[in-house]
Amino acid sequence: MLSLLKKNNLINDILFFLAFVFPLSFFLGSLVVNLIIFFIGIFFLLNLFIKKENIINKDNLILCIFFLSIFITEIFTYYNLEYLIKSFFYMRFLILFLAIEYIIINSDQEKIKKIINIISILFLIFLLDLLMQYFSGKNMLGFVASYCDAEGNNCQRFSGLFDDELIAGGFISTVLISLFFVRLSFYKNFVYHLFPIILLFFVYITGERSSFIFLFTFILFFYAFIFKNKKQFLLVISIASLILSFLLFFFNNDSVKKRYSKEIFSYFYSPASQSYSFKNFFNTSWGKHYHTSYLMFKDKPLLGNGLKSFRHKCSNYDYLDQNEIKLYGDVRWPRCSTHSHNLHLELLSEKGILVYFLFLLFFLFKTQYFLNKKILFENRLNFLIFVYVLLLIFLPRPTGSILSTTFGSFFWYSIAICLSLLSRKINQTLRK
Repeated sequence: MLSLLKKNNLINDILFFLAFVFPLSFFLGSLVVNLIIFFIGIFFLLNLFIKKENIINKDNLILCIFFLSIFITEIFTYYNLEYLIKSFFYMRFLILFLAIEYIIINSDQEKIKKIINIISILFLIFLLDLLMQYFSGKNMLGFVASYCDAEGNNCQRFSGLFDDELIAGGFISTVLISLFFVRLSFYKNFVYHLFPIILLFFVYITGERSSFIFLFTFILFFYAFIFKNKKQFLLVISIASLILSFLLFFFNNDSVKKRYSKEIFSYFYSPASQSYSFKNFFNTSWGKHYHTSYLMFKDKPLLGNGLKSFRHKCSNYDYLDQNEIKLYGDVRWPRCSTHSHNLHLELLSEKGILVYFLFLLFFLFKTQYFLNKKILFENRLNFLIFVYVLLLIFLPRPTGSILSTTFGSFFWYSIAICLSLLSRKINQTLRK
């Protein structure tokens, strides 16, 4: 049976298919996402067994130790049996990363191009559906917009096919952008350079500020470095500016604009002093989450407080809100939440400095590997893919949990695609 599967390469074909249709599982909910990751893991390990391949290099070994340390440290910081068991199953993100890397590096170029063309059509439907919800308040399945007034008007958040999960902006700025890099790696069509500015507009209308800031920052780098000559630069920048101006003018929504202007500036405003200051940010919910995470890290810096401990221990620091109560009569911004809303503070407060160091060490080794192979400056796209990875990890902003089903899958899937595109180019160079 195994010899037949090996001969027909069926296992590898199924793995390839699952790897590229995986993003579609996000529209079906967390259960389907985890189910697809499970099958990716099964077929990936079976494929390695049949072909007797070893994919663990120095860089990936560090990543393996990182995920294993999440489980080991949970034993010492034992907080809850459920979380202890879950900490072991976070290894699924490791398997997902390794499987995507394997597929990208080893698959035929024409095969990748064909499936990218197919799923691009499906993602176009998703974007058009999102636009429909923006205009009418409902998408084609009847899912309504969020953060609306009592009459269901003046909505601020749009999620399209994701229904009540407000993750469309995060999906576009991570998964779709990483798949855009795959397309740009295999297609040299000049028109594709306009895609980032169009995707930025769609992130804008979702109302997801963190995703918008992240993608906007990357786009500044993208258009600054992607072009080889001034003519190309001026032409595309002019077209992109016209497109963005047209979209923002004709798709003008006061409620969405409010999220990007008045509400953002309110984070730095103090009614008591009636002034704007950066330090006022630490009195907002985000600032309190970050401060609380820092205090938790100080309490247990080495091994952390345990997985999901933020949601349980954040209330221990409510006493810090007494000054706010004296000034305003109540607490304007909650200190507690399900997680730290920043991936670095999440790892530091819940897993400690040792696990966090392994996380950084993995990317440091990857960077060293790419620099040694001189791949980052071989062409502009390679450099920009790496810049995107750096911004995704290190740009200061609110993020989801990198160990959650949704954001964690976004994060590790996108990172895997970007890093494996660079590794693929190294392998192609070595084969020549």
